[in-house]
Amino acid sequence: IYRPEGTSTQILRGRTPSTLDLKWLYILNYEIVDAWAEVLVGDRRHPTPFGVILDECVYVKGRKSQRFNSTAKLCDKALSVIGLSGEPVENRPSDLWGQLRCIRGKNDFGTFAQFHARYCAGSINEWGGYDYSKISNPEELRERLYSFTIRRTKFDPEVAASLPRTTRKVVIARGAKGQIGSPSIHVS
Repeated sequence: IYRPEGTSTQILRGRTPSTLDLKWLYILNYEIVDAWAEVLVGDRRHPTPFGVILDECVYVKGRKSQRFNSTAKLCDKALSVIGLSGEPVENRPSDLWGQLRCIRGKNDFGTFAQFHARYCAGSINEWGGYDYSKISNPEELRERLYSFTIRRTKFDPEVAASLPRTTRKVVIARGAKGQIGSPSIHVS
């Protein structure tokens, strides 16, 4: 990673933005990104485009949240965006849209409605609202995701070599004295 000489890192804290020092890297959490987004995007001293790394990008899934909208604003100005997640889909494909919107931009996977109609079997439910709880075109979605994602598991040789050895231990927990019907519990 290129790092200009004489630059350093600034950790952004709190919900009241202050003047930014000219730094190479800013670190902030999702809880305050909405307070800092305008300052970060509007600081003309920094070369734009810049890069954004979204750690645990699953946190930007809600399209109506301040967190998503502020993060998307930062990502729209960035030259590159990298999303990191151990589990990008918590429940269903509809959880992916916010992450994909931030990482791939406004046009790659379409609008919220286009994405959900194509990949989430979007339909009107019995109460007149939209139901996005299903999946449609899973092979196409998988193929599109594989074109820009890297999936690592503990079975990959590079990953396995960096993990500590697995240890197993049996712990016996007994109930309190006089407690009736409390069998020993074996955990491994």
